[in-house]
Amino acid sequence: KKLFFQLKVDIFCIDIALTLRTLSFQAYYDDVSKKTASAYEGQMDLQSNGFELIEIGYYPEHETFCYIAREKHTRRLVVAFRGTASRKQMEHNLNYAKRPLDIFSLRLTTLDAMDGLDLGNTKEIKDEASYNEVLSEQLSFFNEIEINESTSNNIQLDRGSNENLPSNTIRETIIDGARGVERGVIRMSSVMVDATNQVVDTATDLLVDAAKGAVSITPGLNIILKSYVHCGFWESYEVARGFIHAILRRELVKEPADVMFTGHSLGGALATYAALDVTIHTIPRVNNY
Repeated sequence: KKLFFQLKVDIFCIDIALTLRTLSFQAYYDDVSKKTASAYEGQMDLQSNGFELIEIGYYPEHETFCYIAREKHTRRLVVAFRGTASRKQMEHNLNYAKRPLDIFSLRLTTLDAMDGLDLGNTKEIKDEASYNEVLSEQLSFFNEIEINESTSNNIQLDRGSNENLPSNTIRETIIDGARGVERGVIRMSSVMVDATNQVVDTATDLLVDAAKGAVSITPGLNIILKSYVHCGFWESYEVARGFIHAILRRELVKEPADVMFTGHSLGGALATYAALDVTIHTIPRVNNY
């Protein structure tokens, strides 16, 4: 069954970039339904930008503000975060202490039990290894390209010229090279070293030995390889995390669509966390639908 959420290999789209910029600035304003302490003067206007507001999340303890909207024409979903607009938000910006975080372990167990979703045949992302596995499947778009198998595989390529080669042979050669690069990147990225100097989910014995050796002779490498987040940014995002997952699961099951994340300044940092978090903990659940 084709999943509605697919990793796409798109070029930079200026229209989408400008739209996300506009929506990120809209997050600085209040909607008529919600008044906040850090909003700019004026009123949020999504309608004139082709979007309809779905829900607003506001958490005064951290002055975190975000909204979720759907584009009328494409039905795409957007999650937008407010940037720094108050002293409290500035204090979070300055709370730059590093905090170790394993985002793969942050299951939303209560929401998982209540959302009524079943993973079915969809792979659950439990750690970085399974994330890489799902990513590699999405990247296998090369396999969808049809190759004319009647072309001889024994043609020797002249590096100086390809004028005499059939066009489908040139294409096959390029695709084979791309597949090789893809496999190499995926295998290397699957070698993970945790904070206890143990290698997990290894690709080959050679890479295992290389990783163990690097950790054993490099002071502090086991610490460097851990994942860290900006304390203030994460705390600002964490309070809105349950809200974002709950609304997106509801909306994606009701009407599948692409999801985009945006924000300016502090909002950009929160949008980055949200994009990875939703990819790991919500997309695999709703993909089965």
